[in-house]
Amino acid sequence: VQEHNHPHILLLQIGNTFCKLPGGRLKPGEN
Repeated sequence: VQEHNHPHILLLQIGNTFCKLPGGRLKPGEN
């Protein structure tokens, strides 16, 4: 796995996970 070489991909995946969580920490309009 080359995820080590692409930390930004992990950040995107984590961000997407937070968005999918109910009552995500990100407020609407905040990115």
